[in-house]
Amino acid sequence: MNRKFIGSTVALIIGILAFSGSVAQIANGNSSSDSHSLVGLLIIIGALTYKSLKKRKLGIVNSSKIRYLFEIAALITIVLLVVMQNNLQVRMVNYPFSNVVIPLWAIGAYITLFNKKSEATDLENNELKGLSGWLILVGIGVIFSPIRSIRLLFTYIPIFEDGTWEALTTVGSEVYNSLWAPLLLGEITYNSIMVAASIYLIYLFFSKHYLFPKLYIAIVALSIVFIPLDAWIVTKVLPSEPMFDPETTKEFMRSLVAGIIWIPYMLISKRVKATFVENMPNKQINKDT
Repeated sequence: MNRKFIGSTVALIIGILAFSGSVAQIANGNSSSDSHSLVGLLIIIGALTYKSLKKRKLGIVNSSKIRYLFEIAALITIVLLVVMQNNLQVRMVNYPFSNVVIPLWAIGAYITLFNKKSEATDLENNELKGLSGWLILVGIGVIFSPIRSIRLLFTYIPIFEDGTWEALTTVGSEVYNSLWAPLLLGEITYNSIMVAASIYLIYLFFSKHYLFPKLYIAIVALSIVFIPLDAWIVTKVLPSEPMFDPETTKEFMRSLVAGIIWIPYMLISKRVKATFVENMPNKQINKDT
């Protein structure tokens, strides 16, 4: 796999899996999977369009009018697939990921790449090194991340003040379950670790420390794994509750989208490699050079 196309290739694979899976469910009579099929289709079209533009930018293929028109037609198709649905406003509220997030991601990524200077020009102008470009968006997310985690931690305080903890963890209680204690303590521990890691990440970001990309990837990956794991454990405590309620789905999709966009960026971006070099061990500097 060409490293320059890791992001679009991963997105394409995810789109194909989402589309094929939803089609299979629809064939089995599950009509609620139509939104998932739309997600898969939009991701596929978006990834192919982005990859086509990137090939033109890199000179791998000729920048012909036919290819350009194909890309524009693909973007128009993305818009039409969304706006031509019945009850669009209701769908946007109930399924924001497929009807808002994915279309904006596909079109926004294309426009951003279309207006981006070539890497060679950036290198010549010495613009790659520094907290600019896409790293500005990364920095905004890094700054607000600990605030969000701290707010989540505060939601657990009433549990220990109003007797809820005793009711859930005391043997003989009507709502007792042996999993409540490890579940709640696990969530509190996870959020505490995320607060500490997020604060440390701010320091690594602004000091341009070489460990920033690694810790950033670790935090995003941990979030993608923890959210469905925690939701699964909740179903063991509350069997009548769905594994993915709206709030859980929102959190998981947010983490998944962040992973799809930013993990490949951290791995392949020349700006990231040029910027986060402070305190790098001599052996690794020699290896990179």
